[in-house]
Amino acid sequence: MSFVPEIDCATDALDAAGTILRGRLGQIFELRDAVIRSDDIEDVHQMRVATRRLRSALRDLKPLVNKPALDNLVSNLKGLADSLGEARDDDVAIDGLMSKRDDAADQAVREGIDSLIDDRRKRRFEVQPIIVRNISEPALAALLASFNGVFLDPSARRSSERIRFEDFGRTAIKKTIDEFVELSKALANPSDAAALHRLRIAAKRLRYALEFFGTCWGKKLKRYAKQIADMQTFLGDLHDADVWIEQLSHRREEPAADWLITELKRNREENYRDAFVLWIEWRRARFLRKVERVIGI
Repeated sequence: MSFVPEIDCATDALDAAGTILRGRLGQIFELRDAVIRSDDIEDVHQMRVATRRLRSALRDLKPLVNKPALDNLVSNLKGLADSLGEARDDDVAIDGLMSKRDDAADQAVREGIDSLIDDRRKRRFEVQPIIVRNISEPALAALLASFNGVFLDPSARRSSERIRFEDFGRTAIKKTIDEFVELSKALANPSDAAALHRLRIAAKRLRYALEFFGTCWGKKLKRYAKQIADMQTFLGDLHDADVWIEQLSHRREEPAADWLITELKRNREENYRDAFVLWIEWRRARFLRKVERVIGI
C-alpha cells in the first residue's frame, strides 16, 4: 500500500484528499530527472503508478469538484499518463520477450523474437521525447496550477456543504465495490476479453479506493487491498496476453509469432483460472461483504 500521510478523517473530504494527493503529485516532480535520464525502467513505472493513483482518486472526487476545474486537472494529467503508459508497456514487453527468447529452442523463433524486441525498443525510443515534453518545467507548472485550482480555489467546490473524509470515503468505496460486483459476471465467459478488461479496471479502482481512503480504518483494509491486488494482477496478465495475441495474430505465418501465441494462450488460461478460483473463494468467504462491514456499511 502506498504511503498516505496521517490526516484527521473527520476533516473536510476535499481538504484531506488534497493533502494526500499533493504527496502523489510530489512523486511526479521528484522522479522527473530520473525519468528524463531513463536509466532505470522502475522510475517510469513509479511515475506511472503515481499518475494512475492521482487519476483514480480524481474520479472518486467528482461529486465534490465542479466539472471545469476537474476537467482541467484531468486534461493536464492525461498526456503524461498516456505517454508513461506507452513507455511502461514497451519496457514490460521487452523484458517479457527477452525472457521468452531464453525459453525458445528453435533458432528461427529466437531470431523472430529478436526482431520483435528491436521493434519495441524503437517504439520505446520514440516515446521518450514525448514523456520529456510532458514533464518539462512548463508542463509541470501547468499541472501544479490545475492541481491548486481544484484543491486551493474555493470556487472549485461543487457545494459549500462540507462532508467528512471518512463519510465520503465510505460512499466511494461502496460505489467501487458495487461496480466490481456488477462487472464480475465477466468471469463466467473467459472468451470475452473486453468484459474481462473492464473488470480488471474495476479491480484496480477498488484497490486504489481502499488504499486512498483506508487511512480512516487503520490497517483493517490492508489485507483486503492485498487480495484485490492479486485479482488485479491475474486480470492484468490476462489482458496483456490478449493484447499480444491480437497483435501477433496478423503474423501467424512467422515461427516466432506462432510459438508466442501458443505460450500466451497457455499463460492466459492460467491467469483466468487463478482469477476465477479467487473470485469463487471471495464469494464463499463473503469477502467483499467483510470489506463493507469494516467501513461500517
